[in-house]
Amino acid sequence: MGAEALVKFLAQRLDYLLSKETENFSGLSGQILQLKSKLDESGCFIQTLDRSKYGNESVRQWIRELRDTIYDVEDLVDQFITGANVSDESEKALLIIRCGSDLESIQVRLTQILDRKPQCDTSASSAGGGHGESSSSFVDPGDQSLALLVSEYMSLPYYLRSCLMYCCVFPAKCGLSKGTLTRIWMAEGIIQAKSGEILEDVAEEYIEKLVSLGLLETELDCRIEFKVPYPLRRFLVDEMMEENFIIACSHSEPIIPATARHVSIHNCWNDAIPNLNDLPIRSLFVVGIRYWEHPKFTFYGLKYLRVLHLEWMRNMVKLPGIGRLKNLQSVKGVYARGSISRELGCLTQLRELGVLNDYDVGELSTSIMKMSGLLSLTLTVSLIFDEDLLDTSEPFSPPPFLRKLQLEGRLVSLPDWLSSTENLTKLRLGFSHLFENPNAVLQFLPNLKHLTLWKAYNAKQIGKEFCPAGGFPKLEVLVIASYNLVEWTEIEKGALPSLKYLHFHSCSRLMILPEGLQYVTTLQKLILFPFHGDHARRLDPERGIEHYKIKHIPKVRFFE
Repeated sequence: MGAEALVKFLAQRLDYLLSKETENFSGLSGQILQLKSKLDESGCFIQTLDRSKYGNESVRQWIRELRDTIYDVEDLVDQFITGANVSDESEKALLIIRCGSDLESIQVRLTQILDRKPQCDTSASSAGGGHGESSSSFVDPGDQSLALLVSEYMSLPYYLRSCLMYCCVFPAKCGLSKGTLTRIWMAEGIIQAKSGEILEDVAEEYIEKLVSLGLLETELDCRIEFKVPYPLRRFLVDEMMEENFIIACSHSEPIIPATARHVSIHNCWNDAIPNLNDLPIRSLFVVGIRYWEHPKFTFYGLKYLRVLHLEWMRNMVKLPGIGRLKNLQSVKGVYARGSISRELGCLTQLRELGVLNDYDVGELSTSIMKMSGLLSLTLTVSLIFDEDLLDTSEPFSPPPFLRKLQLEGRLVSLPDWLSSTENLTKLRLGFSHLFENPNAVLQFLPNLKHLTLWKAYNAKQIGKEFCPAGGFPKLEVLVIASYNLVEWTEIEKGALPSLKYLHFHSCSRLMILPEGLQYVTTLQKLILFPFHGDHARRLDPERGIEHYKIKHIPKVRFFE
């Protein structure tokens, strides 16, 4: 995170802690306020710095010293909050004395750093908002498109620059969903709160702004994903490595510096993964790891943990002691069984949770119900989805603000509680193999925008009752995967009033598209993968007897 963003973030966090942790900080509030004043002074000075001077080594060294000091403040605050939970009053008093002494030392360091502010001409501005020596060396002067993107990037406020950097934490081939970006930004505290708006809506505004400037690319597919344009991504990765913002570790670069705060590990085998214990890591991204036998974490300040694309999951992501990581806001890829199901109940700040659980369903349900702010939940019963039953019989009340839900495993019937998820915008039912039409319930979810039915409904024939008029008022994306489906006879006129994207995946027996598809005038894209051999003849633009059903759709894709 750039120095300006880091200063702003920590100042905001101290404000929050003073208001929410009044009792714990009662003996330190004066020192915290003095520290915040120093941080505000640092932030004001950084704002006056002309970015063309960032290539000056004295400026860079000064910013590094300031950043290291701010990191020490963040570590101290986290350690204090963790220790303040002790019940022994004498221990708590001793903790306040120790923390007060450390704060005093940090105050002295900050004062000395501010006394050594670099003497730069802050009145000059670089042409076109240039980035100076530290960045211009990465830009080919002949690459006008990249130069334009970099110029747009440099004109962004500090928090949007940080948001864009976090779009580069995963490998280039990985597109990021809106929900993933939102959870990362929220966990890192870089979304600026607005009166009357929830943070998720502010994050959506950020995404729309970055897309409008061409700094994020998007494509409407079976899921909406965002990527940084490749030339700009290379530029940003260089910037991030320069600032120790993200250390990307692959099989060829297994060493992580002791100062790393944000770590992305991908494409490693077990013996190439470095020891992460005792590092001051705040966010950890793990992608494409083939095997990680004993991941153990002692960094209590961790806010974001995401594990993707894993093999041998049962042996891999057991994470004993995860309940101690109370700052976590996002956890995915965890095998929750036994004590881990109970420990998850300690993570009451979680906004996103993804777990594999084939046992203590009651323990896990109890833990999830404690997560009142949870927005995204993925429950997976097994890696062999077609065989194992996802038990939803335990009493359960879904978190009230849940927006995204993914259930992977066989279901006897839809969970009773699903009808109460009024804030749900995205739902995936995977390998449910239901014998009753799930849409009889799902059509009444008032805010549902994205529905994936992946081997979720075993019917061979469906009719207008599948998506009746008046149901699914906001549904924009519908993905259906079914080996059984032979015929969808009819879509009622007035049904699916907001649908933009329709994807038939693995519906190899589906011979005829539904009558009434021509009335879904909002459709922008239709995909058939694979498509029945008879479709080519029936949908042919010149002689096809069913072409009238799809001629209004701007993008139609057929795949053998």
